[in-house]
Amino acid sequence: MVERAKVNRIKFSLLFTSPPYWSIVDYHTDQWLRLWLLGEDEKPKSRDDKHKRRFNSKVDYENLLQTVFQASAEVMKKQSTIFIRTDAREFTYETTLKILRECFPKHKIKEEKKPFTKKTQTELFNHTDTLPAEKYGEVDIIMTRDCPK
Repeated sequence: MVERAKVNRIKFSLLFTSPPYWSIVDYHTDQWLRLWLLGEDEKPKSRDDKHKRRFNSKVDYENLLQTVFQASAEVMKKQSTIFIRTDAREFTYETTLKILRECFPKHKIKEEKKPFTKKTQTELFNHTDTLPAEKYGEVDIIMTRDCPK
């Protein structure tokens, strides 16, 4: 999509996403039914593809976010809004925020922490041993840039 936007000189004013959370879920396996409906095989194939598994490698995870957000930045209007929901755990949150700042250096940042009282994805997948109960949840990172007309 990014390449098509570049070729057609299309610029976007909103980026709205929630990237994978580091070391939580194998998103490809978890989404097999949706992928099958989109034409992929019924069962996920080889786990060799680094984007079709759980992101346990911090380096691979950081590279993925860098690649995606840098490509996104290339097709965003100067005056735009970036809305990212991410995991509140330290590594995922800090890595996401660092890369967003690098890719969108002129955008202002506002954060809304979303602590949950009900079970979260992090808790459901047994990653609570390193996370104090008050930090369960997610963080919305909203970045805006107003440009003079």
